[in-house]
Amino acid sequence: MKRRGWGKLLTMLWALAPFTLAAQLQMVVGERPVHAFGGRQSQMDVRIRNSTAAAIEAELSYQLVQASSSTVAPIAARKVWKTLRVLPGQTVVDTILVAWPEVRATTHFFVLWTGGDRRLGTAEVWIHPQSLLSELGHVSQGNLGILDPNRELSPLLKKAGLHYQDLDGRALETFDGPLVVLGPFASAKQMPAGLDEEIRRLAQRGTAVVWIVPAAGLQPLERLPKDYLVRTGGGGVFVASTESVAHLHESPLAQQNLVRFARLALGLEQVALPKFSPSPEGADSSR
Repeated sequence: MKRRGWGKLLTMLWALAPFTLAAQLQMVVGERPVHAFGGRQSQMDVRIRNSTAAAIEAELSYQLVQASSSTVAPIAARKVWKTLRVLPGQTVVDTILVAWPEVRATTHFFVLWTGGDRRLGTAEVWIHPQSLLSELGHVSQGNLGILDPNRELSPLLKKAGLHYQDLDGRALETFDGPLVVLGPFASAKQMPAGLDEEIRRLAQRGTAVVWIVPAAGLQPLERLPKDYLVRTGGGGVFVASTESVAHLHESPLAQQNLVRFARLALGLEQVALPKFSPSPEGADSSR
């Protein structure tokens, strides 16, 4: 999230929950926001800290609000989670199952936490549509090839209604579509012999390739970046680590990574230098 206007946004968030500011109990927020698929339930980590010398018992509640650059709006009433007793100096670690709303595009939310009549803190959430992988169908013009030995990708493509060719070692050399996704592979032993040469020939014919490789057993990875793009012939090969697309079925970030790797291999997107801006005065530097 951009930090511009962060203090103003927090002020608006807490205007929705006019409770006494809590010095006793505090929501310990992670450095990274939560990412989840809309229209599903997923677990959210909860950390509550008691910074006092006395035990505190409070009824914990939460409320989901949608945020834009200038406004925030509740999308549901406040919900009671549980009554929690926190000992002096203790940090309670727990999880809560949250039902996220369905969205058509990636949308910014906050979860507002309260304990009794006290504010505890906020957790930042980005909710994503379940159709993220449909972009693979668009960029491949409906002619996508996959080599999916562990059946991690194919069920997701079927669920998204995407047409694809399931390739084996023999079919790979005759594939003439614009995009191939190879992997994820659990180990180097899962990869067909001579796969690197097949990939080189595909790229030289102009086919873009996303090659998802395991770290174990591949010596070149000790000297190369985790994810990188290679141009050869008329096509591009994006070599991606399994770490970058881990838990494809439940991770929006993994699916976003896969789509972006495909766009980079196809030349539809270019890697740009990072842009930084100073944090506005009053921003919480710990988030």
